[in-house]
Amino acid sequence: MNKVKITSKGWHTYSSHLCGVKFHDGVSVEPLNDATINRLAATITIVRLDEEGVESPAGAAYDLIAASAARAPVLPKLMRQSDAEAAAEAKRDLLSAEKAPHGKMYSHEELQAVVDAEGLKGLRVIGDAWGVKHRNINVLIQMILREQSDFVEKRKQHFERINDKIQAAIDEQKIAQEAARKKAKAEADELEQAASILQGADHVAKEYAVGEIILTGEAVIEAAWKRSGMSATGWNKTKSDQIAELIANELKLIGVEAAKPEVPSIPVVPVAPVETVDERAQFDVSRLPALSAQLGSIAVHTNTIPDAEPVVGGNIEREGE
Repeated sequence: MNKVKITSKGWHTYSSHLCGVKFHDGVSVEPLNDATINRLAATITIVRLDEEGVESPAGAAYDLIAASAARAPVLPKLMRQSDAEAAAEAKRDLLSAEKAPHGKMYSHEELQAVVDAEGLKGLRVIGDAWGVKHRNINVLIQMILREQSDFVEKRKQHFERINDKIQAAIDEQKIAQEAARKKAKAEADELEQAASILQGADHVAKEYAVGEIILTGEAVIEAAWKRSGMSATGWNKTKSDQIAELIANELKLIGVEAAKPEVPSIPVVPVAPVETVDERAQFDVSRLPALSAQLGSIAVHTNTIPDAEPVVGGNIEREGE
């Protein structure tokens, strides 16, 4: 709460009441709350006065400006729990779950032995650890045994939840690894597919020799494409002369030359000389008269069928009748 001072012209000597507030020489007699100060500021021009008399603007408008300038501190993001920390926490949970409240699990016979040795007082110590009380020894023993049974059941459920949590983390890690493997395989397949359909150049040979290593023309085109930094689509949309220039530069960088295919040698088979024989020179002219005589003795025979006599009458006399 602060006092206020009227700063309007002619009000510096005002000593009376205004809006229920008493003033003396333009200064409020009592400190005012924010609501009253804002009500006065809506009526007349005033300023706040602190304990040392330092003036500061007053009114709802100035309060809004001051509030807008104030900013809440930006807290750093909370650290995510790492896998090692999660495993350590799960281990701590397991260790804490294994500990019974009294540090030991008692059977009915052991509790009865405590009663025989220490009486009800010793049994109450165990009951207090398990959070049960009773004046009757038998009832208190049953209550302790029931609490122990509930503890064992809860511990079993706790183990199951932890195992489920660990298994879920393992499954999540496997899923992430499988997703990463599939993504890498998809990228490799896409790269291989893109490389198989890359635009080449007409002057690219089928194979290139680098020492004793043989590179295919497709490998040279793929190397030029990777060095260009283009996508497969961008490479295929590039003009053919630019593609040829990029491939030529790649060939210069690699320092390769076109591999010359080996032509198999054809063995030469020696051919024996063929003697030319003049058949006319070997023909015996003295045989001509005999051949002419044989040709003259050949008779030409013509097969003829004699004319058949017409059959008169309807009956034909058979032979022997």
